[in-house]
Order: sequence, then structure tokens, then C-alpha cells
Amino acid sequence: MRPLLRQHMRQYHQISSQALEYLRGFSQGLAENAEAYRLAEAQNSTTFD
Repeated sequence: MRPLLRQHMRQYHQISSQALEYLRGFSQGLAENAEAYRLAEAQNSTTFD
């Protein structure tokens, strides 16, 4: 394999790893927001009845 191609492959792998980390954090944040929203909804429904 040519050195330049190997370097590009390494950069691609690094970028895709960073993208996966970002997406993992993003989806975890969405899940936490959904849970907080669900808890707030549950509290609101009990206080206004």
C-alpha cells in the first residue's frame, strides 16, 4: 500500500471514530432529555389533577 493511501486510511479511521463518539454522546444526551421530560410530565400530571 502506498504511504499516502495509508495516511488517508488512518485519517479516515480517526475521523470516523470521532464521529461515532460524537453520535454516541449526542444520542445519550437525547435519551437523558427524554427521561427528564418524561419525569416532568409525570410530576405535572399528578399536581394538576
